[in-house]
Amino acid sequence: MQQIGAPTRTILHGQSWGASVAAKTAERYATSVNGKSPYDAVLLTSGVLGGGSLSYDFRFDLRVVYQAVCGNHPRADEPSYPLWQGLPLNATLTRAQLASRVDECTGVRLPAAQRTPQQRQNLADTLGAVAIAESSLIAHLNWGTWHFQDVVFRRLVGRNPFSNDRVRYSGSHDDVALNARVFRVRADSAARADFAADADLTGRIAVPCSPCTPSTIPLRS
Repeated sequence: MQQIGAPTRTILHGQSWGASVAAKTAERYATSVNGKSPYDAVLLTSGVLGGGSLSYDFRFDLRVVYQAVCGNHPRADEPSYPLWQGLPLNATLTRAQLASRVDECTGVRLPAAQRTPQQRQNLADTLGAVAIAESSLIAHLNWGTWHFQDVVFRRLVGRNPFSNDRVRYSGSHDDVALNARVFRVRADSAARADFAADADLTGRIAVPCSPCTPSTIPLRS
């Protein structure tokens, strides 16, 4: 404001996970100290509005299913770690290296005709059990790796907010074998509660409305 002056209009905006941040901001700071809203509008695009404690469960499912199918994240000759950590803090794995591992197992970035029979089966088993699009496989694994690392180590002091102990995975060519291999864990209840307190939404945002009285609208049921 010292540089360019007071704005005539302030819009709170977020995209994807940023939309969740913007929605949380709108809930938390609905009014300023003078009783007026600090923003004129809220614009959320492609937002993760289910809350952090629920919206990332499918990425944990992907981590454990992918490892059960492919066994290369981590590899057998690498130090093991519980998959809910995403990646140990001292790990040196890069996104390019992870993408190469996914290609190695599934051939996802190859034309379908160039994939081996084993790669086609591995890809079908992974996508079938987690129900995501082929084009998003690497991106979701990235989130389930480095974002999980951030959530666990930098936000939750090394505690686990994810569970799959009661999940039965289906959609592979052999669900019995898949479920027997999948890594299982139950969340630390306090960690999940802390994660929810930080990242979950009430679904109600005070929407500025001038000259009418500000009201609240439900984002979801």
